[in-house]
Amino acid sequence: MLQIVPRYLDQRFPERKLHIARLQCADNDFRDLCRDYEDCAQVLDDLSRNPISDLKRIKEYQELKLSLELEVLEYLER
Repeated sequence: MLQIVPRYLDQRFPERKLHIARLQCADNDFRDLCRDYEDCAQVLDDLSRNPISDLKRIKEYQELKLSLELEVLEYLER
């Protein structure tokens, strides 16, 4: 059963959509990583839309998102 690629991962890696979907079905750790990435990206999106958001917190989430992106790329390069 092929899962739909989560929104933020699809936006970030549209050319890898099928590979991501296959890995999500086959690898629980990758599925968890995708969930973490989606959660982080959603929080960052919400923070960025709020004009009174703490810039330090936004920076922390940007760094976390980048770190998670690198982990996703490591999986995709295997």
